[in-house]
Amino acid sequence: MRRPLHFWMPEPDQFPSGGNVYNANIVKALVELGHPVTQAADWVEHRPQDGLLIVDTLMLGQPALATAPAPKILLVHHLRSLEMTPSKDRVAQQQREKRQLAPFDALWGTSAFTAHYLRNTLACSQLVFQVPPAFDLEPGPPPEPRHGLRQVLVVANWIPRKGILDLLRAWFRRSWPTDVVLRLVGSTDLDRAYARRCWELIDQQRVDGGGSVEVMTHLSRSEMTAVYRSADLLLSAASVETFGMAIQEALAMGVPVLSVEGAYAARSIVPGENGEVYASVEEMVAGLYDLLEREGHWRGLRAGARRRREQWQRPWSTAGRELLSILTQWEEKKKT
Repeated sequence: MRRPLHFWMPEPDQFPSGGNVYNANIVKALVELGHPVTQAADWVEHRPQDGLLIVDTLMLGQPALATAPAPKILLVHHLRSLEMTPSKDRVAQQQREKRQLAPFDALWGTSAFTAHYLRNTLACSQLVFQVPPAFDLEPGPPPEPRHGLRQVLVVANWIPRKGILDLLRAWFRRSWPTDVVLRLVGSTDLDRAYARRCWELIDQQRVDGGGSVEVMTHLSRSEMTAVYRSADLLLSAASVETFGMAIQEALAMGVPVLSVEGAYAARSIVPGENGEVYASVEEMVAGLYDLLEREGHWRGLRAGARRRREQWQRPWSTAGRELLSILTQWEEKKKT
């Protein structure tokens, strides 16, 4: 399949997110494979007349889509209805999204969870396919634990569905050893009102002498490698994830994961082997606290994560080839 692929999506470095990391790496892989690719965030500068137009879900609702040339493919990283609780409002949102998705000739998801949601819940009739994320960090050999379970990592932007505020509340309800640190890595700029509530809680606990919390923002990918390598455990408090790239990255680095049951994310975890899965944030934090008292169990999870790490180290070139193969078969089928 040699038709050009034209990506209409936000600038990859506009803000840190799993979706933007995915976008940047799939485009890079396609270029390295020698496939013709263009990319733009401004529709005025990006009016392709041939090839396939691939649109990020963040561009949904843009008026320019009404006049965009066919065929069009929507790259679905997230839909608002996924994070809503069952209600009339959610049904109405799903109906709006189905109308927004209807003009697209195909829908591209990043996980089996997303593909199932598009086919079965939204009942989309067009082609739905998936290309799971690959891994772009340099894993190196897994570092030897230096001190036991001390560095607890969270990689998530400060938005409600990532559960940062609930995690902080649960964290500060307990008394932690002075050398245990909760390190939060992610953007604090996407929902400033929500971030303000998180900061207020952190600042108050600093005054009261609560558990140690560090906040890190705007890290490069090489800096992220160092952060993962220094972590003893990753926490995921997200209420919903269509894939959960931070979990994948941690497991690829040999770092065990504790997660709430947030849609697809927890399916990466083998309980008792490379992590644990919990029904709520409160239970997850209680499980972490228990690991401090049962360090042998944490060491077992660490060993299991290290044994399984290579299965998550899939190169982006493989993801690029998968995409081109799917699109080639789709194009050939349309000719018959």
